[in-house]
Amino acid sequence: MSWYKIEFTAEEAAAGKHATLKDGFEEIYFPLGAPVEMALFARMLNERGNSEYYFSPACSVNSFMKALIDSFKGTLCEAPKKNDNAPISRQLALIIGHDDAWDMLS
Repeated sequence: MSWYKIEFTAEEAAAGKHATLKDGFEEIYFPLGAPVEMALFARMLNERGNSEYYFSPACSVNSFMKALIDSFKGTLCEAPKKNDNAPISRQLALIIGHDDAWDMLS
């Protein structure tokens, strides 16, 4: 199982694409009973000024969640780093998921 990342430019975020992604995640996640192994993380600003959204590996094996990832052209990636010492805008945030989801990160 692999991590997936979706990146939005500032223009795409301003157009609400990130909200559409979050809503889509919620529409799948909660009817599944909020699985502990599924989580959505985000970093609001990366080094290019874009926002990044990360899907935990369990998301890639659920057909509905994988279809959501594919619809936003998600790409395989490494597990995100917490970056606790970075400025707040560059820190990773748990958007949807259980607090235990932090344990999935290195």
